[in-house]
Amino acid sequence: MLNDGKVRLYGRDFELDVLMKALESAKQGSARFVLVEGEGGVGKTQLLDAFFSIVNDAGDCGVLLSDCLGPYEIDPYLPFKELIEQIQRDRHETGMRMMYEPVEIGVGSLALLALGEGRESGQIWGDFSPQLDDDMAASGKSRMFDNVATALHYLEAQKPLILLINNIQWMPPASVSLLQYIFQSMSNKRLLVIGASRTDEQGADAADSILQFYNSLKGAGKAIKVELGTLPKDAVLEMIKAYLSIADVADEALDTIFTTTGGHPLFLHETLNSIKKDPKLWAEIENPSKDALYHLSVSHNISDAILNKFANLGESEKKLLYSAAVIENEFYFDMLYSMVDIDEEKFIDALDTLTERGILIEVPGKDEIYRFKRRIVKDAIYSHISKARKRLLHKRAGGVLESAGRSNPYLLAQHFFQGEDVRQGIGPQHHCW
Repeated sequence: MLNDGKVRLYGRDFELDVLMKALESAKQGSARFVLVEGEGGVGKTQLLDAFFSIVNDAGDCGVLLSDCLGPYEIDPYLPFKELIEQIQRDRHETGMRMMYEPVEIGVGSLALLALGEGRESGQIWGDFSPQLDDDMAASGKSRMFDNVATALHYLEAQKPLILLINNIQWMPPASVSLLQYIFQSMSNKRLLVIGASRTDEQGADAADSILQFYNSLKGAGKAIKVELGTLPKDAVLEMIKAYLSIADVADEALDTIFTTTGGHPLFLHETLNSIKKDPKLWAEIENPSKDALYHLSVSHNISDAILNKFANLGESEKKLLYSAAVIENEFYFDMLYSMVDIDEEKFIDALDTLTERGILIEVPGKDEIYRFKRRIVKDAIYSHISKARKRLLHKRAGGVLESAGRSNPYLLAQHFFQGEDVRQGIGPQHHCW
């Protein structure tokens, strides 16, 4: 994650500026929480690489990193165990005397950070020790909260402190409570907490806990959300020129690449990799032919990346996507429903899930008409469908479209031909063949 080199960003100047301003506020003694959200591959890592490259160059902040492993995390305080272990590894540099003291806290345990001899001799770290009432101090959980917060207070006293928590959407509610306690006890300290969250992978309990934590701080002006979306067209242009080391990009080529990838950084990167490996495609970028890049294929890397994003979808959602991938770019609700062998309620639930996740979208200004948000996703899914299933779905699509009277003869013939219904594909009603 940390990168000492210079990181080139495209279309993320505003988001980087938000992070830098939050850091400046933290340096002035007003703690901040920044929630960086976006689907997988949209550029969270690159943004944070660029941010920490600047932080490293300045050399005036301490940085601690942690990660949340997923919804099946056994230890409710595992993210903070990583932070504690990092402090322990760096203890000689900080000059802080520490030891581990295991304490059972509900399910699992936390390697409890204690402040060793200083604590035992009554030498509390002055203003760095949070105040606890008698009832809280009597419990092992509160003692653990106190010790972890006190350690972070001590580090912050040396220089401004940044905590980066990756995959915070999976942070167990117990760890969120500890994070909230730390933030409350350090509200007026030089602390910046950054949580990186994947919006396409969220556990209900964890996501709700983080959202509540964020909202509680937002009302006090202590939290801000950075939502990363796809790149605008001008940023895509700059990325193409830099990646392929060319001075200009033809409008037709830019339009094709932008439409294919939807401006998604991961898809764009893999598409440019494909172009870079194909001299013919590379030549089309500056001087395109009539059908420039029309047959741009989805590479295996990008296809795998796209399909991995959908691995946790239910069977109804997958059936719906397979059917949508074989028909036109835009399709009617009833047309798609007629192709999918599931009941209407499950179909609507599946459609809602796919639109909520941004895989399918409703076409603006058109009643109950949908399409894939990005053509490259449609192509990747289509390439994954088996030949037997493609044949079945194309034949089914042809029948549905013909019955509805909503498609031209060429498209009908194409569906019947790929469905190997040769009689219908070459019949007089499909004379375009």
